[in-house]
Amino acid sequence: MRGTYKGFLFITISCTAFITICNYYYVEIIPTTAKRHIKTSLKTLLNLLPDPKSFLDESPDYVTNEIENWDEPLHPEIQGFLKDDDLERSKNCTNCSIIKDKHTIKTAGCKIPYIEIFKPGFKRSVNKNPLCSNVQIVALLNENDQILQLQGNFTKENCSVTEVLRSNTSDEAFVFSKPMEIVDTLDVRTKEVFFTRCGNHINIEANFPMKPQVERKIQYWKDKTDLPFNVLFFGFDTTSRAKFHRSLPQAMHLMRQMGFLDFKGYHSVAPYTLENFMGFLLGLDNPGVRSTCAPKWSSSWDACPHIWNYYSKSNFVTMYVEDGSQTFNWGGQGGFRKQPTDYYIHYLFRSTLAIRRNYPLPGVTADCFQQNLNIPRFVLEYQERFAKKFEKTPFFTFAWNNDATHDSSDKLAGLDESITKLLGTLRSSRDILERTMIILVSDHGIRYGDVTQADKFGFLERSLPGLFIRLPEALHRKYPQFNFRDVLKFNSRRLTTGFDIYHTLKHLLVLGGGNLTDNETIAEFQPVLKDRSSLLVPISGDRTCADVNVQIGSCVCNTDDESQAWENPFLRHKLIRFAFNELNGLIESSKYRQMCERYRPIMLTYETSNVLRNFTNRTEGFIRFSTKPYATFEVQLRVLHENSTLDKIERISKFIRNTAYGRGSWCVGFETDEDQTLISSRNNYRPSVSYSDLKQKSSSLASAVFFATTIAFAWWWLTEANNDYWPKRGVPRALLKEFATYMELLTAKKKLQDVDLYYYNKYKSEPFVGIMELRTPSILIRDLELLKKIYVKDFDHFANRRKFHFDNEYNDYFLFGLDDQPWKDLRSVMGPTFTSGKLKRMFDYFQRSGSDLVQYVADQKRKTGLDSVELRDMYGRFVMDLIASTTFGFEGQCLKQEDSAFMKHGQDMIKNDFWRIFRGMVFSLSPGLMSFLRIPFFPAGPTSFFKGVIKRVLKERHEKHGNYKDFVQLMLESANKTTSDESEGASTTRYKITDANILANGLVFIIAGFEGTETLLTLSTYYCAIYPEIQNRLREEIESVLEENKGESSYDAIMKMEYLNMVLSEVLRLHPPFTRTERRVTKEYQIPDTKVVLPVDTIVAISILSVHHDEKHFPEPQKFDPERFSAENKANRHPYAFMPFGHGPRNCIGQ
Repeated sequence: MRGTYKGFLFITISCTAFITICNYYYVEIIPTTAKRHIKTSLKTLLNLLPDPKSFLDESPDYVTNEIENWDEPLHPEIQGFLKDDDLERSKNCTNCSIIKDKHTIKTAGCKIPYIEIFKPGFKRSVNKNPLCSNVQIVALLNENDQILQLQGNFTKENCSVTEVLRSNTSDEAFVFSKPMEIVDTLDVRTKEVFFTRCGNHINIEANFPMKPQVERKIQYWKDKTDLPFNVLFFGFDTTSRAKFHRSLPQAMHLMRQMGFLDFKGYHSVAPYTLENFMGFLLGLDNPGVRSTCAPKWSSSWDACPHIWNYYSKSNFVTMYVEDGSQTFNWGGQGGFRKQPTDYYIHYLFRSTLAIRRNYPLPGVTADCFQQNLNIPRFVLEYQERFAKKFEKTPFFTFAWNNDATHDSSDKLAGLDESITKLLGTLRSSRDILERTMIILVSDHGIRYGDVTQADKFGFLERSLPGLFIRLPEALHRKYPQFNFRDVLKFNSRRLTTGFDIYHTLKHLLVLGGGNLTDNETIAEFQPVLKDRSSLLVPISGDRTCADVNVQIGSCVCNTDDESQAWENPFLRHKLIRFAFNELNGLIESSKYRQMCERYRPIMLTYETSNVLRNFTNRTEGFIRFSTKPYATFEVQLRVLHENSTLDKIERISKFIRNTAYGRGSWCVGFETDEDQTLISSRNNYRPSVSYSDLKQKSSSLASAVFFATTIAFAWWWLTEANNDYWPKRGVPRALLKEFATYMELLTAKKKLQDVDLYYYNKYKSEPFVGIMELRTPSILIRDLELLKKIYVKDFDHFANRRKFHFDNEYNDYFLFGLDDQPWKDLRSVMGPTFTSGKLKRMFDYFQRSGSDLVQYVADQKRKTGLDSVELRDMYGRFVMDLIASTTFGFEGQCLKQEDSAFMKHGQDMIKNDFWRIFRGMVFSLSPGLMSFLRIPFFPAGPTSFFKGVIKRVLKERHEKHGNYKDFVQLMLESANKTTSDESEGASTTRYKITDANILANGLVFIIAGFEGTETLLTLSTYYCAIYPEIQNRLREEIESVLEENKGESSYDAIMKMEYLNMVLSEVLRLHPPFTRTERRVTKEYQIPDTKVVLPVDTIVAISILSVHHDEKHFPEPQKFDPERFSAENKANRHPYAFMPFGHGPRNCIGQ
């Protein structure tokens, strides 16, 4: 490969080579023909289940030593799990809740410390005070034929019924029918959701009308006697196991009588509801969801494998109800376009808010309304009525309560009687109780406020939600040989997660005679699967948090007060609390302490930074934490400890703020010993001049007129006043509708390259065309010979680029933005860094990252079971790992860790949101304005993160000397070497590079290298996939070269792959990483053979994309054809027709 873009392509070539090797190992990128799946019978499944009693006997040491004091004798089922000596000791324990060995569960893989359920600090949790005194706005309609009784002393003439209908466009949308008079012929049983209004009193009603699909299901089961097992599945947001016991004494007492089992080792997989929902409703983690059924945050959830889908296909009547904004709709998610279950009334809760707005009630606020305990009572009673309605028909029901209990420590207690009533109804109905598995669950414990932050118990509560399960009696009678209750009891002392619930429900469906899809095999219910299993199969005690996909930072296994390991959340708790106190100390010591509020932790969570070192030596490392007002910080701490006891914590770095300010508050910046702005002002802080003061000084109308006039004049001055600039110089002037075009650019309906392409194609007969970018004159060059002069021959007239404002702190150190001699000096130092010899030194990094990529693809295939992978995410991780190693000499861990901080901030850096587009426009059209307003081009959060990374690397390099091979080391080596200015024949001089130079240009390498290389790799793989003949030829070449090289991949071997060079060159032609390059006139220049003179500071624009798509240079320009870059075709083409990284002395140094 001899092109000028050799260096940049080296990275991408090696990447693509390894991808082809992935294909060589049959890890396919494009889905192949589906494989035949094995169908197994129920009989085979049951024969494979082991005898649970033998399994129990094999692991006596795993049994917990906890005894619970519920003001009654020990329950027999708990006694069965206690060893005799433990029982003997418990008899001598007066009014105590635990024995000496304080563990809730104790297995080989997970020991969870005991939680003192009735700890004095949690007494507030048993208060039954209602949230607020709203008038009840949610009422229930009993199954009567007509509305016979209306609340209040009203007659039918005073009342009306309005039906609420779900819109087909979204489950968030609804419409109201016209109000209907209450007459004898009105049959409300046909209305699923409606509200009655009698004067000022309004009730929302819910019903179960017979739907065609429900009638078909009822008919299917009509004459069958051996019915399957129902599922009644309900839960509460933010409720730990301990909180269930504290808040629901009546319900817990009844549940023990009914034979519920309390799962003491049930562990949340993440501190957020959505991830836990994915576990017990879909059996997938977040990467699995994004790679299979909901690729984007805004995607619909219709295609996902919800557990109720399996039950519905087996003719169960299904119901899903969830109050509030609903988990699958929260935060702008797509929700459901189609109705997910037979009965689904999410729009009821959306409509209640609209009704409240239309018919306001005195003293009822929105927050109070949404968290009124009548809402969860309605959800519970709705589920109760559903079970009674369909007690003769197999059913599946899932109900979830959000608003009343979300991050609240005391509201659940107000629902004790309602939950007890639901359980009592189920207990009184023998038909329901005999055939129904009942599950009470939560997603996580309380995460915010004093309860979580009190001490170690807060950590335990957050990660240990409640899970209580009762098996149907019919299951024991049907399969007495398997002792399912003993198995379930055994598993209640094991580490379990929501994934186990999902597979238990599948297992139950099969045991009842239901059908799964063809690709569900017997392996779904085998105990050898550590990460998920049916709870009706004994679970191994070797399970760890890593085995069951518990997110890092959430695991509470194997933790205690003494351990100083970084994995211990109690140690992390101490570290984060120390960091908060340090941060607030800075605020207290500042002159703005009166107007700035102290930070409060919104969640005691953390992220391992893995940037340089972790707490592997138990001495020092980095932590990241979140606060309220919302911000994320990073700081380096040192831990000093002696004899396994924490002695002292020190802060050894400055705080780095990784997030920008939000829109909700005014912000104050200040200078302290920290180099970042840390303070967010109080929400009630405002400028001292009030609106009333302004009103006295000026008329509102006069101000508005003046403002509008000023804006109109400014726009005319910017876009129209200079329209004759090019025509009077004899240059054709490209005309466009400026306002419309700028709005389209700002809203991303158009891109800058689209405008360039339009000009380029419209003026085909012209060698150049004049453009006005606001008041900046630019000239777009079309003629390649003129380009050659600008790039090389007459370079001294075009030596600089457009002036840009990159960064407030390091703007004068970016190579890209430097002019004249400073640019020459820095370029002369950085240039030797990119020679082939230096790149060969880094080849080990490429090989290591390539191996990690192969493993990543194999792991994704194993995790998802799919023969496809999300290319952009995969290549993004690969490229960020390469950048971390080749630039800074450490592992970014992006391929190995799903939540890698390096990957997260890299994605944030290139995220194409409104502000990035806005910054890009101002950056191009008015760099002076950016400089004046001190608006950095790069987003603040990720920029701060990467600056912190580079600073720490430089600090280490200055303090330690090692055999490093990365960019930073090469820059430091080049900085001390003699350089000469060959272009002017100057005498040998020395140029001393600074840390600021390295930091600024290292930042550019991260940004430019990430997006450009990720895109190139993704598109290269895409084109290989849709052109299999090209892929086959490329693969043959790679195999041939590797065979010549004895199977070893090396720099020299890759350089021999000519066809690979051709493929990548064609991708770069179609999709160049830079669609436009520019030069700025530094000396007045007369265009050869014309009278046109370009004044100093004129911008000369070269549209790379337009030249690459010019059919004069590349016939059929939209076609993908690597043969364009064969030696013969290249020789017959103008050398400047292909320039993905520019040409001449100021071409891209990292190409």
